Amino acid sequence: MSPKNKPESLNRFILQIQYKPNAKLLDFRGTWAEKISAQMQLSEWKIIENRVDVYSKNGQSRAFVGFGDCGFATNDVPSRDFFSDQAIRLLKFIVDLKGFDSPIFVNRLGVRSTFFKPFNGTFEDLLGRYSSRFLNVSDRVFSIMNAQVVDIGGPIYFKGDRCNFNTMSGPMREDQAKQLLERSDKLPDLGLYFDIDYWRKPEQVVSNGDIHDFISQSSRESWEKFDRIADLVFSA
Repeated sequence: MSPKNKPESLNRFILQIQYKPNAKLLDFRGTWAEKISAQMQLSEWKIIENRVDVYSKNGQSRAFVGFGDCGFATNDVPSRDFFSDQAIRLLKFIVDLKGFDSPIFVNRLGVRSTFFKPFNGTFEDLLGRYSSRFLNVSDRVFSIMNAQVVDIGGPIYFKGDRCNFNTMSGPMREDQAKQLLERSDKLPDLGLYFDIDYWRKPEQVVSNGDIHDFISQSSRESWEKFDRIADLVFSA
């Protein structure tokens, strides 16, 4: 990815669909690997006992189809529609493969998005902004603890109108961000980390259109929520 196309924040998006196990995978692994590789323009692929993985040479994007799940993952997408477009493109192709059961009996449907936005300041400054503007740690809490906060962050679980979503966030230095983002390349020294996982457990047959809508809405809302939180924390 060229510098001019590099996103403002580092990100990672993952789609996973857990479904009723499909034993037919064992008969079509080789054929599926070749076809998915060509369709998604991902040059590398490997086959293990109960899963097919197809991925780019640089490891940035990966598609998989397994005995009980399938999905798509990618890092540092160049646009807000890239992930949902590619994930839906993959699913449209997979459901038409010989041996794949469609419509899908879905046990769990999830879209997880992770962001890391650089912060030009000190860790203490970012920590103060985050604790006062997002988690809203009150003066009474500081009084009770009678101590200084040196780090903060944690999970918050939400129940929305159409699905649930779990979040994890906080100010973060490069070494910790590398672990959570599972990256080895150079990252910004300091930034705001935000992880949001949209999920549903239908445990029934779900139409292809409903799955596509879930992917599009979840990935779009992830961007919107992160942008608003980053603006809240970073604003002067």
